[in-house]
Amino acid sequence: MMKRIFSVLIAISLTLCVTTVAFAEEGSLNGGTYTFTDRQGNVVTAPVNAFAYRVVQFTPGSPWRSASTNTDPSLALGLPDADDSNSSTGDLCLGNNGVLVLEFDTPIFDGSGNDIYIFEVGGNVESSKIEVSNDLKTWYFIGIAEGSTAGLDFTGKVPAGSSFKYVRVTDSGENPSGGWPGADIDAVCGLNTKPVAAVTKTVTLAYRSIKINIDGKTIQPMDAQGRAVEPFIISGTTYLPLRAVSGALGCDVAWDESTSTITLTSGASRISRDYAGVAHNGTEQASITYRGIRIILDGKHIIPKDADGTVLDPFIKDGTTYLPVRAVASALGCEVGWDNATSTVYINS
Repeated sequence: MMKRIFSVLIAISLTLCVTTVAFAEEGSLNGGTYTFTDRQGNVVTAPVNAFAYRVVQFTPGSPWRSASTNTDPSLALGLPDADDSNSSTGDLCLGNNGVLVLEFDTPIFDGSGNDIYIFEVGGNVESSKIEVSNDLKTWYFIGIAEGSTAGLDFTGKVPAGSSFKYVRVTDSGENPSGGWPGADIDAVCGLNTKPVAAVTKTVTLAYRSIKINIDGKTIQPMDAQGRAVEPFIISGTTYLPLRAVSGALGCDVAWDESTSTITLTSGASRISRDYAGVAHNGTEQASITYRGIRIILDGKHIIPKDADGTVLDPFIKDGTTYLPVRAVASALGCEVGWDNATSTVYINS
């Protein structure tokens, strides 16, 4: 009888452990911060811009048997999708011995407790080697990430006072269960970060009498003061002021100054004017500032990208925040097209 009770207790204990791991990635957004519980039960809060934002390198491992939806390295950017199931399609499958290098906007420092979290590396049989660098030349081994929401500590592994902007994740090649090849990477978060340093540079703005057509109607976007504004192009991407994009697409806007986070909520009335030919051609030199601005749309962290998948950064010009039109419209589920002959952005909701 005692033996049976002991077996039942073990079964219950194992069930509880599995449950804790399975839901470890579930977190909540509050303005520009994300709170989650790690696999040891610790509650952790981090700013949204503490998560990796760019892919520097991805070398897939083998055997490469994962679905095509798991081969995009940008799946490892931003916040985790909180999907720990074996059929998860919200993360990147490295493949056995695959290598992923990610970049952060803000350096990661050595603090108390865990300094970095790797989300969704799969079950306990999957693992990956974690290294950090600040120049992509000198790398410091931090440890092995194993199991969901794995936290690692820099203490004793990096020079005192150092900071790092790059993280390299290398699949260990150890997956005794077979099947799904290599560790699954859903997100990488660096704790003990400092505010993102503002970077200002001079760029060329190109005006081409660009028009915005939404659901068959050409509209004139307006800024927060109700003034007509023109789209302009930087390096092939069309931008508009934050309030103009959100108003034209029907989104409410909230701004968190402390974390440089824009929160958009869809479903609001669209705000624009009938197009009246307010446009011109030409170029202009302008100073723009990047400060790690992040976008939350309907509770989801979106990574703005151009048509080729390159990550785009929102920026500030003359005190106004500008967003890429295509990226926000696409994130809302709209079809976006460009007619080069008429310089028209077509958006179908």
